[in-house]
Amino acid sequence: MIVSKANRFVFVHMPRTGGTAVTKALKSYLSDQDTIWEYMHKHRTITKLAQERGKCILNYYCFTIMRNPWEMIHSDWYYAKAMMLPQHKEWREKNQPKLAEWGKTLEEHSKLSLLDFIIAKYRKPWYKNGIFNYYCSIGPVHMMNYIIHHERMNKDFETVCEAIGLGGVELKVVNSTKKLNSEGRPPYQEDYSDEARLLVESICKQDIEKFNYEF
Repeated sequence: MIVSKANRFVFVHMPRTGGTAVTKALKSYLSDQDTIWEYMHKHRTITKLAQERGKCILNYYCFTIMRNPWEMIHSDWYYAKAMMLPQHKEWREKNQPKLAEWGKTLEEHSKLSLLDFIIAKYRKPWYKNGIFNYYCSIGPVHMMNYIIHHERMNKDFETVCEAIGLGGVELKVVNSTKKLNSEGRPPYQEDYSDEARLLVESICKQDIEKFNYEF
């Protein structure tokens, strides 16, 4: 998450949406007045932010990135596997206290089937109204002025930059599971069983309907 007083914007970073690329792109434009949460603290909700900073923060230009939930969760599953590779040992050690809050260790998550991963990490009461509403809404109303769609990331990011008064910001892909895992990852549809597909459909029903996503 980023809160910029200088440019009066809030970026709500939902997991596995490409938000790390946006954060890195905007980071050099931030001032000492601005706040940036990174690593395991970056996925904060707009509700929590309003509680901490007051609802006046909602007068800022608020934006986020949304991704097809089946693809997003599949990417998260692959990310857990990729982060167990030897080259990510330093990251694991640094974030171990936060990882413990998941209820399972990263190693345990990395060994789960996709279905069991969804059950362990996403079948949670706070996602009862979908992932988007959990991060971006206060009560029944979402607070976003603009939603970047992952499938048209660069074009939508340019729109955001124009709105917040920043020009020429370069967006580079980072944290992609295609990069993190040398084996790459197949199209997400190939790894879903019918049961796993239907479980995501149930958990993310509101997301799927709101954004017209298809499997």
